[in-house]
Amino acid sequence: MKPKYLVLIFSLLLFKDMSAQLRINIGVDTTTEKSKLTINFFNKYITDFKEDNEVDYTKYFYTEDVEKFRLPDKTAIGLIGNTTNYTLGEPYLISLDTKADTVKAKVLFAATDSFSNPTIYFIANYYIKIDNGRCKFLVNQNIETKEWLTKTIRNVTFHYPSYHTFNFTNAQSLIISITNLEKAWGLGPIKIDYYFAKTNREIQAIKGFDFNFYMARSEYPGGLAYEQEKSIYSWGLDENYLHEFIHIYLNPIYPNTPLKEGIATFYGGSMGTSYKEHLKRLNEYIAKHPDTNITNPMEFYYMDERTNPQYIIQAFICHLVFSEKGINGLKQLLKIESMDEIFRSEFFVEPDNQNKFIREQIKKYVDSSLSL
Repeated sequence: MKPKYLVLIFSLLLFKDMSAQLRINIGVDTTTEKSKLTINFFNKYITDFKEDNEVDYTKYFYTEDVEKFRLPDKTAIGLIGNTTNYTLGEPYLISLDTKADTVKAKVLFAATDSFSNPTIYFIANYYIKIDNGRCKFLVNQNIETKEWLTKTIRNVTFHYPSYHTFNFTNAQSLIISITNLEKAWGLGPIKIDYYFAKTNREIQAIKGFDFNFYMARSEYPGGLAYEQEKSIYSWGLDENYLHEFIHIYLNPIYPNTPLKEGIATFYGGSMGTSYKEHLKRLNEYIAKHPDTNITNPMEFYYMDERTNPQYIIQAFICHLVFSEKGINGLKQLLKIESMDEIFRSEFFVEPDNQNKFIREQIKKYVDSSLSL
């Protein structure tokens, strides 16, 4: 099997030379002055982004928004690593509402292959303020969370929809976990904005998405962290999703570790489930698939919608090291920059034996846990 990312990257390369020119869908009125200004502004923005994978946001957003949000346009980056999403297909303007002071544009990014089969990557909403013929984007987050409530406890500011009754017990549990992490790792508090909602759709709307291809599957709890902004977005777990806080605290210290998701899953679980529960599921799966090389992410990247196997294998490696060497062992582990070197230095295992070693260790641990 080939990982989904290879397919997406292939598509990205296939379509990277396509024009950034905004295509207009049937029914969109392009005759008004507002429409023309909006279309020209958006075309310039997308073209600017495509030229070198980045843009000077101060040209397109208000200064105060750029100062507040390191990434004011969260539809621009993140669907495939750090590559701009705007290289994913061609932009189609599918609706344009110009009757209010703020223009709302809905844009679909899609591509067709040589057989005319369409692939829709995402649909995003853009709010544009026009003042004396000059256009500026507004930040979706400011608009979509206008009626949200906030509470600050210690170093975390919680942002949540008005329908939600804030649970202080959940919030305090998160704060205790963060405090314990800081103490164990010798870290100071980090001020973090934590946005959470019941559904992924609400969180994606904050970012500006009506749809992206990650929304095409069944919904489980999840989240994402923006390290530079010190902001976190999660759904389905209310006040307490520790996983993403681990990223904020540890990723900047260990930027080159291949275990970023592993250490976050070890501490905070994944998709609302503890890593040990995931490990039981993984053990059952690999017992039924003895020919799968589970330590090769190119071969074993997908198990099912509920468990990311590579996250769990990484978390298990963290667990093995922590069990033997404690926090200091984890600190040394995260300094290692390749999986092969991790296996060599921590377990004296060469690449050809990694699969066998991890399979045996997982089975041994799960069997011993079940017997207790």
